[in-house]
Amino acid sequence: MMKPFGAVFAIMIWHLQKCSSHDERQMRLVSKQQESEQAQAQSEPESAEAPTVLAPGRKRRRAWLVVVVLVCCVLLGGMLIGIGATGSFTRTASLEERSYAAQPGQPASLDIRLDAGSIHIQRSNDASIHLSGTRHYGFLGRVEDVQVQVSQVGNMLYVKQTAQEGLLHLGWTGLDLNVSAPSTTNLRLSVGSGIVAISGMSSQVNVFASVGAVTLDDSNLENGSSIYSNTGTVLVRDVTLHGHVSLSSSVGTVAFSGKLDANGLYAFHSNNGAVSVALPSDASFIVDKLSTTSTIISNEFRTTHVGHGPYAHIVLMSQNGPLLLRKMGV
Repeated sequence: MMKPFGAVFAIMIWHLQKCSSHDERQMRLVSKQQESEQAQAQSEPESAEAPTVLAPGRKRRRAWLVVVVLVCCVLLGGMLIGIGATGSFTRTASLEERSYAAQPGQPASLDIRLDAGSIHIQRSNDASIHLSGTRHYGFLGRVEDVQVQVSQVGNMLYVKQTAQEGLLHLGWTGLDLNVSAPSTTNLRLSVGSGIVAISGMSSQVNVFASVGAVTLDDSNLENGSSIYSNTGTVLVRDVTLHGHVSLSSSVGTVAFSGKLDANGLYAFHSNNGAVSVALPSDASFIVDKLSTTSTIISNEFRTTHVGHGPYAHIVLMSQNGPLLLRKMGV
């Protein structure tokens, strides 16, 4: 009975020794692998290229370079904006002269709408309306950037100008339009940015200027006329007003010198600017209203009921500006 048990015990001891020997070999392999990894890890920092570290002086030079580039970009952008705003590199091209005849016996009407530019109108020596002018476009733009459309329906002539512009055009786009027309031509004018100058007309005149001055000389403004500038001066000289007429500006001076037809109602108004009205010393009129928040109100006629009639009625108003009612030639 002992021999089989001893054999079995001997086999078990042999297996244990074999397993122990295998485990020792495995541990030695793992240990060698760990030692190899540690040796490799220790050798890598020595063999690897060290990261580049900029010296303080080089860091400062790089920072200054960035600042210089940014400043140059700002200056270049400002220069381009300035050139675009002032039109320093604007090119010009003539607008082909055109003439349009009105039907005899009926007054003509002229409707002009400009995005940017100017309108100059004077009395013509014949019965036709004549158009000419100058197109303005940027140095890098095209003459086609200034579109001018003209159409005629009966005795009504329509002129419309549109402009395409941008900073890269290096200049502004617009149209300086010159018009000569019969004195009785009714005018309806609108300008986005630019001036309007009218001379020698005897008709109904309606003007709207968004940004720009309006001047009118040696004319008769008929009933229903109105002159308005949103940002700009309204200057009317040597003009006779008839019926109901208004002269006004949102930001700018309104100045009138001339005569008033009797029985008419005439309004002179500015939101932020002076209002000055000069009339003949022998005029007959009634001041319906003198209104301003300013402390300056000057009336050289010394009364609001002037002359012996028939009377014209006038209103002078300013939100923030002086009111001046003067005698012409004084």
